[in-house]
Amino acid sequence: MTTQRLDSLEKKVEQLTRAVNELQSKLDYVQSEVIRSSTLEQLSMTAGLGNSESNYNQKIRVPESMKPVVRELAKEKDRWLSAKQIAESTKRSRNVESSYLQRLFEKGYLIRQRSGRNVYYSIRKEMFRCFLEE
Repeated sequence: MTTQRLDSLEKKVEQLTRAVNELQSKLDYVQSEVIRSSTLEQLSMTAGLGNSESNYNQKIRVPESMKPVVRELAKEKDRWLSAKQIAESTKRSRNVESSYLQRLFEKGYLIRQRSGRNVYYSIRKEMFRCFLEE
């Protein structure tokens, strides 16, 4: 193959990679919105509050092992944090923090966004006041 042909193929691969990353971000957003609406509905039913998001005062109990993750996210509530950044603060492994973040995300307590290979998390604004800090 000629160099020109290889360059053309590399550009197409880069375009496809960007398109896949963009689609993954959109998919993450849709997934988080589905989880969010499901979680808010479940919380409202548990608390007997109906569907109004403004009524969320129910406290969420987080296992002791996950509390450092929630504390770090709460301290930086206006920033998005990666598992690596949280691990540096908590002095635990990135894998452990990544697992906890994923579980909290799946429960609908966090939102996430992807930037290339990195995934960043933040506490949902409507969930922020629901966490018990003991």
